[in-house]
Amino acid sequence: MKNLTLVLLLIFQITILKATEINNNDLFVLDSTEINAFMDGIVKATIEERNIAGATLIIVSNGKTVVKKGYGYADIDNQIKVNPDSTLFRIGSISKLFTWIAVMQLVEQGVYDLDTDINEYLESFKVPDTFSEPVTIRSLLSHTPGFEDKLYKLFVKSADEMPDISEIFNNQMPKRVRPPLEYASYSNHGTGLVQYLVEKASKLSFEKYSEKHIFPSLGLQNTTFRQPIPQKLQKQMSKGYTFENGVFKEKYFEFVPMTGVGGASTTAADMGKFIEALLNYSCLDTLCLLDTAYYKKMLKPVLTHAEGLNSSLLGFMDLSRNNMKIFGHGGDTFWFHSGLAVIPDYNTGIFLSFNSYNGGGAYAQTINKFIDRYFPDDRSLIETVSLSEEYLEKFTGQYKATRHSHTDLFKLLSILNPVEVSLEDDYLRINNLGDKASFWEPIDSLRFRNKKSNELIAFELDANNERAKYLFVGNFPIVAFERLKGFNSPQLHSIIIIVNLITIIFILLFWPFIALIRRKYQRMLPAPQLIPFPAKLVAWICAACFMAFYLLLSISSSSMGEELIMRIPWGVRIGLFFPFLAIPFLLLMMLQAIILWKMKDIKWRSRLFYYFSIIVFLAFYWQIYYWNLLGWNY
Repeated sequence: MKNLTLVLLLIFQITILKATEINNNDLFVLDSTEINAFMDGIVKATIEERNIAGATLIIVSNGKTVVKKGYGYADIDNQIKVNPDSTLFRIGSISKLFTWIAVMQLVEQGVYDLDTDINEYLESFKVPDTFSEPVTIRSLLSHTPGFEDKLYKLFVKSADEMPDISEIFNNQMPKRVRPPLEYASYSNHGTGLVQYLVEKASKLSFEKYSEKHIFPSLGLQNTTFRQPIPQKLQKQMSKGYTFENGVFKEKYFEFVPMTGVGGASTTAADMGKFIEALLNYSCLDTLCLLDTAYYKKMLKPVLTHAEGLNSSLLGFMDLSRNNMKIFGHGGDTFWFHSGLAVIPDYNTGIFLSFNSYNGGGAYAQTINKFIDRYFPDDRSLIETVSLSEEYLEKFTGQYKATRHSHTDLFKLLSILNPVEVSLEDDYLRINNLGDKASFWEPIDSLRFRNKKSNELIAFELDANNERAKYLFVGNFPIVAFERLKGFNSPQLHSIIIIVNLITIIFILLFWPFIALIRRKYQRMLPAPQLIPFPAKLVAWICAACFMAFYLLLSISSSSMGEELIMRIPWGVRIGLFFPFLAIPFLLLMMLQAIILWKMKDIKWRSRLFYYFSIIVFLAFYWQIYYWNLLGWNY
């Protein structure tokens, strides 16, 4: 009896402790007045500094809305202000959360399995069997299927251009460039495949599926995947803006062909309900989107690039910081930029969206300021170690994201803005990994801590342990960065372009100029033996073709801007013809080079330049082939 009493007493004490733990968590409520003032200051300053037309914001904590605000305008011309209850914003890739929940509903029902080769489920198209390991739903949801990135037609300008999801993959199946579950590389088309699976199993479009199986459970009456926006919601839709020449310019509605990838439009109020459900294992009131066990699976790590870094999850993005579990997602269209973050340990979540082009990156900065203010990292800085300068040199160099195209002309984007790692005063200095350069100290042989915080990065060495092969960023787990070397070197390609342009300009301008001078003064000056006119003519035509290629592509691409993703301009299409036009003339140059070799009376410098020009032009062809610019690859 005495032992039984002790056991009951122990159980009672444990229960009390657990209850206290829950009550402490439940009692955590942000001070509404203080946080409203704080967020007002940040959001209003961001809007003013970045020239943003409007924003919408909601913060919920322990089942209460502590902030719900609209800022600026949804429609400047008609002076309609943003209303957080009724104004719809495009949320870009936050849409994916609904898509992933939808497929998990089907996994829960036994329709699909997380680890089965998805080719067993596909009908009108198949994923290539490039590697022995199959692509699965698990790899799709964690952004680890090993796909290249595809940008072309990710957005279109009209509903008429919206293809069926099957048509997209029949015409634009991304290439598999690495085995699945090896490295993360954010994939829109991976989520597009998930959308296809949802539509195939339900025999409903994703728009109808969400309206039947997701929105009613959460009471989302102002959320839609339909494009264009349904008539009853059109007056509530915010315009998208750019700021040009000192004024706001209204932009077109962006259509997203893979609807479940980025097509949703919603209000802050509806996203507040969604956050409440995410904080309660996908349940709102008595209705649940998923069984608790399946919801928890979505928050378990699938792949972690290095110890201590955020992981790729089964759907959600791991946004953890300040030693605190945080999950959610960001979402960007051209004109709208949104972020959603859920902090389960404090039963709190935030959603923020801007309706202007200049809002890119602003939502992440704002949300991070909110987290740092109310949920600071109270740990001491992680202790560092000392590594030799020779060892630290292993990590220096340039890195590109694993997320890039391999098979179309957008491949060139992969090296335009590389992450640069250099050594400075025993720190690793990293550029192009944020707005400012950052400095990192080693905490072991492969991991480094931010000089000012406990943020981590890590490296993976090559097989010989001589140089770093990959860079991993702690709070950005859905992509890795691979070292640029060899044919990927930006310096190599810059040199080829510069030498090519100098050669082209010399042939196009200097040769005719010298010919005119010689014609004018040939009676007064001894005439040297010249390169024959046919040889010069074919070289001049080659140079003219290459210059036309450079000019048409650079002018057309820069003038199109973001619209290049929606349609390839005619200037680019025509420009891509000129390398083919130049091929027979380059072959004639090679023939003329053989003739020149036998003409010993021509100055060796003239002949040497001619041979050099052929080599430079051949390098031009190698370069455009390497970047998928030889032909119409889009």
